[in-house]
This record gives sequence, structure tokens and C-alpha cells, in this order.
Amino acid sequence: MPTLNDNVRSIAHDALARLRAGDGRSATLTGPEGIGLDISYRGPAAPETVPEDIASYALVAEQEPGWAGAHRLTIHAPLAVFDLMWNADEPLRILGYSRGDWERALVPDIDPNGPLWRREQGLKDALLREMLRERGLGQVPVFGNQTPEIDETKRQTYAFGDRRSGAVADAKTHLSDPAAMAEKIKEIGRASGADLVGIARIEPNMLDLGVDCPHEYVICILRHEQYERVLEGPRGVEEETYTVYYNCARIATEMADYIRSLGWDALAHHNGGTYIQAIPAMYKAGFGELGRHGSLINPQFGASFRPGFVTTSLPMATDAPLEFGVQDYCLKCNLCSNNCPGEAIPKEFITTDGHRRWLTDMERCYPYSRLEPDYCHICVDVCPYIHKENRAEETRSIYKDYMGARRSAGWRTPKGALKQTNPQ
Repeated sequence: MPTLNDNVRSIAHDALARLRAGDGRSATLTGPEGIGLDISYRGPAAPETVPEDIASYALVAEQEPGWAGAHRLTIHAPLAVFDLMWNADEPLRILGYSRGDWERALVPDIDPNGPLWRREQGLKDALLREMLRERGLGQVPVFGNQTPEIDETKRQTYAFGDRRSGAVADAKTHLSDPAAMAEKIKEIGRASGADLVGIARIEPNMLDLGVDCPHEYVICILRHEQYERVLEGPRGVEEETYTVYYNCARIATEMADYIRSLGWDALAHHNGGTYIQAIPAMYKAGFGELGRHGSLINPQFGASFRPGFVTTSLPMATDAPLEFGVQDYCLKCNLCSNNCPGEAIPKEFITTDGHRRWLTDMERCYPYSRLEPDYCHICVDVCPYIHKENRAEETRSIYKDYMGARRSAGWRTPKGALKQTNPQ
């Protein structure tokens, strides 16, 4: 089966061939079902091919701050779905790659279900590195303005990385009924503090590029963010976010420890280390549907939650996807796109395996979410699903007050400016 690396090179090779057949700078293609692709190239004459290797996240993070790519290849369908930068005889930097039906418009026999490329955080993200270079910045501003309390919470979270795996009991023991075993695992998760636990059979699109997972199942753990806390301005968002991530890491670690005590190998996945693609896994585990803002929406917690994961081959029953109208609702709700300070959330979408995906324009998002000292969370904050399905009056009241403050300040007011007018 072709790897993601093969797919990247196949797409790039065919796109470059179409460019060379024309003016070498831009080309337009209409494929099956009317999918249109706009291909553009920046650099010297379009080459015939691209480098063999893809730069690892570690290599991207280690590159010199002034590193620049001579070549940049971008595809829109109509959203930016493919973005590469490279120099000759160096690995490719992936600035963006969103799998979807558009791929077959360019490469008809491409594998649509393989492992995925992940956008990493901070200096591991090639696009963010390029934006820092363009602005003459050596560090990510939002990460340089954190409190000692946040730094300590992050340290404790990352420390769980040393406990992701461990010794496995010699004798295998488990409940013979897969449904009963699944419920037992969910009880363990809830007892540790998880708000929701779901189970899915692992599929290739749940895994990162280059990973060969030895396990059969992924256990998904959800822990919600306190809505009133994330509205306390950018610092409140960060403190709540890292606290929730810490608890996700702790719960995943405790669950993996428990499964290994039954004689089954298990690996915890969280901010201290993971190779799980969160959204495909959470969708199949029944946590909700993908919304316009790019996050999964749950009927109880909206998109204001964080996940953790455990992979294992312990025999368990799996959950089914949960669909309750989110994707159709997002077609007519513009709250996240209308409130985004960078106007980074589009009205257009692409389709992937039958699901609509509104791809956030990260070059518009990063100036507010990464290149300012304050953290942004607005697209999640304004999503009406924080109260729409769960009918919680307290949450609805908080939401109403918050949206009133946004209306008074201006819908696209950044988080840091709104905190002066919205003293939660």
C-alpha cells in the first residue's frame, strides 16, 4: 500500500507536470464531480520532481531561524489543501496537507485511507516557522508569556511521557464478554475523572505518518473545559487548557496501567507523546461531529474539551459514530467565522470520506493564535453547541452574556481586547 510519503510526492509530481505544461506558475484543473483545483508555484522554473524525503518535525524545529525554501507549491480546492516548501537536495517541508476527495482529481489511483500528516505545535510546524522567519521572530510569542503555574502544569503533563508504556502482567485476564469489558474500561476512565470514554477499532487514518501501530483498538477519553474559565480572558483559557490536558494525560496513564495489569499491552497518548489523529478516532468512538471551526462538537460539551487516548489489543466492544445534525447546522451558522479576528474560518468546505471539512486558513489564524502574546479560543467560545443540545441554563446564561459583550466590543474583537470589556 502506498505511504503518505508516496502520496505527497505523487501529488507534487503531477501538479508540477501540469504547471510545466502551461506557464510554469499556475494551472487550473477540473476533476471528477466538478472538483476544481488551482495549482500555483513560487520559485525558479518549476522542477520535474521534488525531494524523496519529508522533513521530520524534529528537523523542522532544529532548522536555523533564517531557513527559507526556494520552491513553494500550493493547491487550492477551493481551500488551501496542499502546501509544500523545499530546497534542492533537502527534505520537503509540509506546510499544509488536508486529505480529501480533491486528491483523486489530480491522482485518480491515490490511496485515500492511509496515515495522516499532523500539524504540530510551535517550532515543529513548518508553516509557523516560515511565518516567524518572515517577521524576524525567533520564538512563538504566545508561548513566551505563560505564568509559572502554567509552566509547572505543562512540566507535569510532559512528565507522563515517561510512563506511556510499562511492564505487562504475565497472565492475560479479561472479561469474556467484549461489551462487559468495554463497560469496565469506561468505568475505570470515569472513576479517574473522564467525562466520556469511547472505543474504536484503529484504522489507518487514525495514525500519524510513518507509524506502525501494534494495537487493535483506541480508547478515547474526553475531559471538558469549564466554560466560565475559558471566558476569563486569554490567561484563563491557557490555565484551563493546560489543566485539562494534564488530567487527560493522568487519566490515560492510569487506564494504560490498568490494562497492562490485565496482561495486555497498552500505550497512553497525550501531550507528553502521541501518534493518534484525534478527530478520526473521536468520531468513530462516538464523541460527535466535525464542525466548521475544525473541532469535533459533542452534544454535551460543544467543542470545549480536550482528549487523551490509549491504544491496546484488549478485546472490547466498539462504539458507533454519533451524528446529531452538526454538519447541516454549520452550513447556516456563521458565528465562528463571523467572530474570528483573522477571518480564518471559511464558508466553503471540502469533502473527505463523505464529511464536510471547513479548513481553517492557518496563515490568517496564526497572527492571532500564535503571533500575539495572548491565546485565542474564540471559535470554540462562540459555538452555540456549548448550550444548544445540553440545555444547561447556567451555561446558556454565561454564553448569552459573553455574546453580548462581543456584540458591544465588535464581533471580531480579539480575546485580549475583549477581556477589558468582559470581566468574567
